[in-house]
Amino acid sequence: MKAVLVKELLADRQEALHLEVLTGDSGLDRKIIIADTNRPGLAFTGYMGYFLWERVQIIGITETGYLETLPSDKRIEAIKRVTSFELPCIVVTKKLGVHPELLSEAKARNIPVLRTDIDTTEFIHRLSSYIDNMLAPTTTMHGTLVD
Repeated sequence: MKAVLVKELLADRQEALHLEVLTGDSGLDRKIIIADTNRPGLAFTGYMGYFLWERVQIIGITETGYLETLPSDKRIEAIKRVTSFELPCIVVTKKLGVHPELLSEAKARNIPVLRTDIDTTEFIHRLSSYIDNMLAPTTTMHGTLVD
């Protein structure tokens, strides 16, 4: 099965994605095997039905705003609920601040947390396009050109 490593994403698309690593350096060998992304807002609230953990998790202003409304103990519980899975990585968009609880839980589980200054919708588009291209089937044909 084809995959893109998180570290390849950082190296290949830095100019287009503007990613910085906040924590989880030891998890940069994690594999991205699906081009689609997931926004874990409902998972933070406790609804885990259809939680697509195998996708890159995107945290934008909605998810960040929700986490800010929670008292510290509930925020930690919500973050642990999401980070208990083998996530490929978490990306925080719009250069938003990242809760220290998210960084510490991700670090403990070797989940890379990345941040970009790009708007959420635009980032998802760029990321999905790149991963889709990298995971697309390829065919090699041998031939001869006759003049």
